Amino acid sequence: RPHPSARTSSTRARGARDMPPISPSTERRPLIAVDDASTASTASQHETALAGDFVDVERAARRAHASTTSRIASSALRMSAAACAALVAVATLVTRASDDAGVGGSAARTRAYRFASTMSLDEQLTLLGGQVEEAYIGSTSGFVVSSTRARVPELRMNDGPQGFRAHNQPGTTTQWPCALAVAATFDVGLAHAWGGAMGGEFVRKGANVFLGPGMNLARVPLGGRNFEYIAGEDPALGSAMAPAVIRGIQSRGVIATAKHFIFNEQERDRMYYDAQVDERSMREMYLPMFEASIKDAEVGSIMCSYNKVNGSHACQNSVYMNEILRDDLGFEGFVMSDWLATHSTVPSLKSGLDMEMPTAGLFSRDRLKYALEATDALGKPMLSAERIKVAATRVLTSMFRAGIMDEEETIPRAIDANVRTYNDTTLARNIVAKSAILLKNDGNLLPLDPDAQNKTIITFGAMCAQPWSLSGGGSGHVDPGAKNVFTVNDGLHDAGQDFKWYDEHQLDQALTEATKMGDDLLAIIVCDGAGAGESLDRPRITLNAHQQPVSRFSEKFRKKIVIIVTAPGHVVIPQHADASSILLSFFPGEQAGLGLADVVFGKHAPGGKLPITIPNSENELGNFDQEQYPGTGGKVVYKEGLHVGYRWYNAKGLRPAFHFGHGLTYTTFKYTDAVVETFPVDSSIAANVSFSVTNTGDRIASEVVQVYVTYPRDAQEPPRQLKAFKKIVVAAGQTKQVSLALPVRALQIWSTKEKKWSNVPGEFTFHVGGTSELRKLIACDPVQTHGPDATSGVLEYFGRP
Repeated sequence: RPHPSARTSSTRARGARDMPPISPSTERRPLIAVDDASTASTASQHETALAGDFVDVERAARRAHASTTSRIASSALRMSAAACAALVAVATLVTRASDDAGVGGSAARTRAYRFASTMSLDEQLTLLGGQVEEAYIGSTSGFVVSSTRARVPELRMNDGPQGFRAHNQPGTTTQWPCALAVAATFDVGLAHAWGGAMGGEFVRKGANVFLGPGMNLARVPLGGRNFEYIAGEDPALGSAMAPAVIRGIQSRGVIATAKHFIFNEQERDRMYYDAQVDERSMREMYLPMFEASIKDAEVGSIMCSYNKVNGSHACQNSVYMNEILRDDLGFEGFVMSDWLATHSTVPSLKSGLDMEMPTAGLFSRDRLKYALEATDALGKPMLSAERIKVAATRVLTSMFRAGIMDEEETIPRAIDANVRTYNDTTLARNIVAKSAILLKNDGNLLPLDPDAQNKTIITFGAMCAQPWSLSGGGSGHVDPGAKNVFTVNDGLHDAGQDFKWYDEHQLDQALTEATKMGDDLLAIIVCDGAGAGESLDRPRITLNAHQQPVSRFSEKFRKKIVIIVTAPGHVVIPQHADASSILLSFFPGEQAGLGLADVVFGKHAPGGKLPITIPNSENELGNFDQEQYPGTGGKVVYKEGLHVGYRWYNAKGLRPAFHFGHGLTYTTFKYTDAVVETFPVDSSIAANVSFSVTNTGDRIASEVVQVYVTYPRDAQEPPRQLKAFKKIVVAAGQTKQVSLALPVRALQIWSTKEKKWSNVPGEFTFHVGGTSELRKLIACDPVQTHGPDATSGVLEYFGRP
């Protein structure tokens, strides 16, 4: 989305519903008119759905406290059937309403409920709609509660995914490596540090809501925002990394926002497409990251997405926001819409949306007041004051939990402050090195000899000198100021290395110079890459601009060619066979050149592993048809089911260019003695996988140990799924013993019949190694398991590496 200062009236006209305040003479229909298939059948169905508060009796009954229903049942012996049914309905409605409002919930939720009870209706309404302002991407108004004189600070929201987006303040914040780069580290501790450092910059800028992290799956290789998403293409990876980032952000007193809920895996037609997704795929592939964010990190906010889900807008989908987020996952914070993603007033509120962003048009104070006064055809209220209080309580719950309500003074509006620090830029540089993925290194060309001062490097390509492929566009864009950006050439210069740079128009001169140097040529570094950003998907993932130059260099200098790729996600590298070494870095940010130079000269060994699969060609991964991407007739059908990313290759028995989890370093590791220990059926742990890892090289380095599980055939699951991982550091010649526990849900599947996680008895196969590539994994003896009933949560499923 464009920054407020860059918006035009035409931009807003495409999606905005900034309607004027409603008066009795104004058309009422938009309050209940819905274009969603799930709620747009007949007027009578609308009236039934909207009447009698936002709680429907059926769902309330499912959540009624056992003690309450027990008392009702015993009383039923002395009552008529009709009277009993009426009493049950009333009791369950009260139970659900009080539970949603905070009674019996967490301490923050209880405080929020009590505080909201002191607020007037006008004051509660203030929390439900945000506005655009020049300084921050969005905000709510601060105010003083009239009855208690207690202060409610304003919420100041800002992007986001790659650092604080200070659109009109270049050079005042850090342009961090992107979320996909952090995912490539497979390092939970580093993810926490990254989140904490960005949260610190938000605080110093006066913001208290971080519009991130993103955690959608990289289902579509062309996806324009894949660089923003911490999950890569695997739910186990995302479910470990996303909570760590959130805990880091929220440790600074900033509310984190898990986004985009849900199925926002492409930018093309994002405002309109209808994601058609089956229940099992949703539960096993796309929901776990959000579940972990709620249960393991207590994320304060969730942002619903633009697209529809199975016929209903994501921001107006009661199944996902009420039944799944609230009833099933226990989310206590508030759901905000993406910018201009709200489509109604009453239906959206009843479906679980708590805050419209930005510019409260559909959730404006006047519009909500009118909805409270309006009645349906049966004369029943369309909206209750209790629903308003519930939404306000949810917002306040996150504010109390983050400490915002307990601040003695309002955080200064320090939007102009330069919040860059030495520690932050040092961390950003280290993340570049720890996320860099060495795809190949024939002849151990890397690391280059840092003491070869009498030799020269030739750098080729505009990207060696220009920063445009170091960060993304849209919400993920951060302008660090030209003086703070370090390109590959800058990194070589900083390292004291002599080099000569040639652009794409100087290939012949570069070849002549390389030939002239002879033995004094240390290496030829070819820089390649691609850009991406919000609102548009990439037209292609093939990097073919330098195919011919690399081919010509290779005729004489193949053993000295290094290709450095900076990209937003998936790439096809046609020239990879013509180079000795390929180093891949996902949008590494301002410190790119310095961090990559640290890797090239061996100051740091490359520490990244692929969080996605690198295909051999366009549209190879998944072999999508038009229905799957970009969609037909307004629908995008996720008919590949569980076969996303590397799981598709595993199921098909095909070999990609580079496997998920792959990444070389400057040493080698040997895995031995892999053993699986199973546990009794009443244990919370299903299996424990133990093995030894030996550094067989001559230098210390990190390794990401990975456990892959193959289910019994009856489970109908893709083979070799990542279930546990851990980043370890092993000294030269050292052997480390590693043990990773796989809790019960690691060996379960989602049963659409039973609506729960279910056991699959039979033979499970376990593999361990440093990649998902089968020939580089070692197998454990197969185990038979039955497992206990499925009651554990996503944290037990994925563990905490």
